Amino acid sequence: MDFINRLKDAFLALPYGRKIGALVLALVAFGAVYYLSLPMRGLDMVPLYGRLSTEDAGSVVDKLTNDGVRFRLSNGGRTISVPSRQVYSLRLKLSQQGLPKGEGEGLEILDQSPLGVSDFTQKVHYQRALQGELTQTISAMDGVENARVHLVFPEDSPFLDATDGARASVVLTLRQNTPLDRRQISGLVHLVSGAVKGLKSENVSILDNEGRLLAGGRSDTGVYGRGNELLDLQREAEHYLEEKTSTLLETLLGPGRAIVRVRVEMDDRVVKEQTNTYDAGGPLRSEQQTAAPSSEPSFVKNYEVGSTVREIVASPGAVKKLYVSVAVDGTTKDDPQKPGTPLYTPRTPDEMSSIEALVRQAVGFSEDREDQMEVKNIAFDTTHRNEIQAERLQGEEALKKDRTRQMLSTLGGPIGSALAIVTVVFLFYKFLKSGSSSPVLEAPSLTQTAPDVPAVSMGTTPSPAPERTPVPALASTAGEGNLLDAARKNPAGVARLMQQQFLARPS
Repeated sequence: MDFINRLKDAFLALPYGRKIGALVLALVAFGAVYYLSLPMRGLDMVPLYGRLSTEDAGSVVDKLTNDGVRFRLSNGGRTISVPSRQVYSLRLKLSQQGLPKGEGEGLEILDQSPLGVSDFTQKVHYQRALQGELTQTISAMDGVENARVHLVFPEDSPFLDATDGARASVVLTLRQNTPLDRRQISGLVHLVSGAVKGLKSENVSILDNEGRLLAGGRSDTGVYGRGNELLDLQREAEHYLEEKTSTLLETLLGPGRAIVRVRVEMDDRVVKEQTNTYDAGGPLRSEQQTAAPSSEPSFVKNYEVGSTVREIVASPGAVKKLYVSVAVDGTTKDDPQKPGTPLYTPRTPDEMSSIEALVRQAVGFSEDREDQMEVKNIAFDTTHRNEIQAERLQGEEALKKDRTRQMLSTLGGPIGSALAIVTVVFLFYKFLKSGSSSPVLEAPSLTQTAPDVPAVSMGTTPSPAPERTPVPALASTAGEGNLLDAARKNPAGVARLMQQQFLARPS
């Protein structure tokens, strides 16, 4: 409390200009302390939800406003940020109220249907509910940012024996650099067809946000359907062989040291082969005997002829021929005559023979099919590759710096807050002390001598008190400053004076 009073008196003794400077310094310092202490107190803003639809964002903002919760909008209003200490409790609270609802309402539409609705209205509600459930399920897939599902149900009619069945159209908004592969698209088609009664896989069309057809739009039967299926099989086979061979060569030679291209020639014919095999040694079916007057009787025996029918159907897609092309780069070493200059060295014939043998085994080379293979040693132009590698290294360094910065910001919050508080108090005190001329901190004059105190002894006469003489060395310094200045200039004299004052104090 005494320290606070001394600071208060020192601040009041400052001139007007230095008072303003002290207040500005205090406000700036305490503002920095407040900002650094936000993560420690859980008041920093973190995303509550991201990539919300307009309807969901409006509903969440209304709820937060009614509850008096601080929030911040970003990303065009689709991302809502709240204080970090409230993010989990708010998510649980909003989920109990059904927020966010997603891109479409699901089966909860049927719970909101009033009694007495018509059959047509009930069918429309069911269609909307099914579309909403599929939209929410598809939007939760990796690589899919948003989805819209449209279903078309055929009308039941007693005058039609057969209908085309249900149809579905799905529009996907994919995330950047995350295209869907064939397996994911096939799984998506089966998901939609399995969720809707009477919906066949060929009646499901899938498009991306750029209007490209990913699945559907063609019949699986007929020449067009078989041609597309054969083309897809050929591309998959070529990609599989290229990836397998490239992985093998990159492990042996290093990344970017080999380029593999494979062309697969497939048989597009549908072959049906039927074979009938007759068994001559079958059981006896009948026997006839003929007799002539002038000859021996003859016998005619009829045996049951057995037959075996074998039918072989070969579907298109069999590999007829392979064309494999492999380009292999040489090695690069430092030139011993010119240090720092790369020197290209081609592959030896033994190395090329080993590489060719490995590629033959990897792709399944067959001389019976008359497969063709070409393996060449060619010097690659590595300028672009070196630039990409340099950019990758720069990106990794930037990522490391970002991670270090995040770690320091996380750990530096509490430490920085404590150091800032100590620094503020110290600077504020030094600022007041440097500009203070108040007599509050002045020391009493050191030229004062202690009063004589007679010594009393039992049975003896009192001895005269020692002579108290002023300290001449302190006489000049006491009037110039306070006790601290005097002690700094003449510590021995101050010690003697304190000893004299202690001895002179009455017991």
